[in-house]
Amino acid sequence: MSHHSRNGIARTLKASLILAALLVGMGTVLNHDAKAATPSSGTVSQTLPNLTWQGQSYTLMANGDPSQCTPNLDPLNVQCDHFFLTIDLPSDFWLTHSGTVTVTIQWASGANDFDLYVYRQSDGAQVGSSTLGGGETAEQVILENPIPGTYEVRVTPFMVVSSDYSGQAQLSFGPLVNNPSYPTGGIGFAPAVLVDAQRTYGEPMIYRDTTGKLWATGPWGVSTTQSFLQKSSDNGDSYHVVSPVSLRPDNPPGGGDTDIKTDDQGTAYFADLEGAFTNVGVGVSNDGGNTWRKSGFSVTTGTLLDRQWLAIDNGPTLGPADNTVFLTFHVVALGLQVFSSPGSLGVTDPVGGLVFQNAADTTFIAPDASCGQAQFDPVYRNLYLVCGRSSHVEIEKGHVNPGQRTGIHFTTLALPTSPGQGGVADLFPVLSVDTAGSLYAVWADTGNHNIYLSASNNQGAAWTTPIQINGNPANTNIFPWTVAGSPGLVEATFLGTALAAPPSNFPNWISNRQAATTAKWFPHTTGRYATAEHSASRQTGTGSKQISSQSR
Repeated sequence: MSHHSRNGIARTLKASLILAALLVGMGTVLNHDAKAATPSSGTVSQTLPNLTWQGQSYTLMANGDPSQCTPNLDPLNVQCDHFFLTIDLPSDFWLTHSGTVTVTIQWASGANDFDLYVYRQSDGAQVGSSTLGGGETAEQVILENPIPGTYEVRVTPFMVVSSDYSGQAQLSFGPLVNNPSYPTGGIGFAPAVLVDAQRTYGEPMIYRDTTGKLWATGPWGVSTTQSFLQKSSDNGDSYHVVSPVSLRPDNPPGGGDTDIKTDDQGTAYFADLEGAFTNVGVGVSNDGGNTWRKSGFSVTTGTLLDRQWLAIDNGPTLGPADNTVFLTFHVVALGLQVFSSPGSLGVTDPVGGLVFQNAADTTFIAPDASCGQAQFDPVYRNLYLVCGRSSHVEIEKGHVNPGQRTGIHFTTLALPTSPGQGGVADLFPVLSVDTAGSLYAVWADTGNHNIYLSASNNQGAAWTTPIQINGNPANTNIFPWTVAGSPGLVEATFLGTALAAPPSNFPNWISNRQAATTAKWFPHTTGRYATAEHSASRQTGTGSKQISSQSR
């Protein structure tokens, strides 16, 4: 459990100013007692679950930046104190147990202020911090089911005059309560298909258009200016890159978040986050992805944007004139925005899918949040944005008249509190709409790492009590995705592992690939028959051709 109640830059500046004032006023020099934590290291285990140490004493010290006193930069503990904690447990301990290691530091007077950071030595990852706002006499970090190994407890004297501190680590555990096991649905999956052996990317997503063709896309990174788009015309048996030059489908820049959608005319629309995350590039293809036209859609110059999504309104007619392309995103720290463009009328159309305007009756339809993919419901003609708010999901709903592209009014619909009491944006909450217009919201709870579903058959006015849809061996889960079909049917897939711990506790693939292989993640698929009155479940299988087709 981490407490991030202060901005690190502001705290560092504040500490520097206070220290400067003290140095001027006292005419003294910065110094500390020549001793470090005693002892400098220790171990907790099943037989010895508790330990204490005495931290060093500082005469006068101000340090608001823990990155300035890593052990290699601060071997004499001048800038901060270092204690090395070993968690001595069998490597498979958390498969049969659940528990915590609690690290606490305390000092005598609230006039002083120490901060607490914990780093895993195997990959250098910061796994916890506690930096309360001043006036307190303790900081605490709780590590849930931590990986056995050595951790650095780094104590920074944010603003300390003539004070030491004391430290404690406590291991608590009990038997693991397993998730329920669901019967399988008997659905078999084909072997995984490698989409592209050369072009790899992060945050992959897959989209099935109305003709059954599959599109896969993802960013390669803004420093490369490249994002890629692949297409399958044989039900996922093979993919080919959609690009005239075997790179990104349209002209650079790009390389940020991507999305792809098609309308009822077969026109493809591609969106890519660009540059310094202040611009969204939009491209249109009227020939199945063979050629593209691009427009650089500048939303708000100099303002940080994140996670744009596309949604398509095909209109009530069979022609393109009443089609609308919606583009949603959140402007960091400001709020959620929705823009629209007419659907493309053909290769000579300079506007459709390329020129966007504000679609709402206000600039921001809701405060800033992490939101999943937008969805348009053609039954009730509602545009939905699904967003994470603390311990519950919120839906932003706007009713869209045929051909309406501006002045859309949005209302906020709150779902029930998530049963795990944690956050609901890991990585995004997701929403799908069945052919009758019923809604299905699914999310990963960061409190207990389970996947939950809630349904509504009255356009979000009321929601069913959230139900857990993952089962053993999917004990820790992230990144759900859903597809709804005929009335009452929704399929959810997510990444799960048998390990019971916060995903942030697992070794990082980028920092330590060998260690990361100890946490085995698998895609799990669960089917739910759900209405506002009842719900039933079946676990249909593990893995799928579509889900596992991306390689990173």
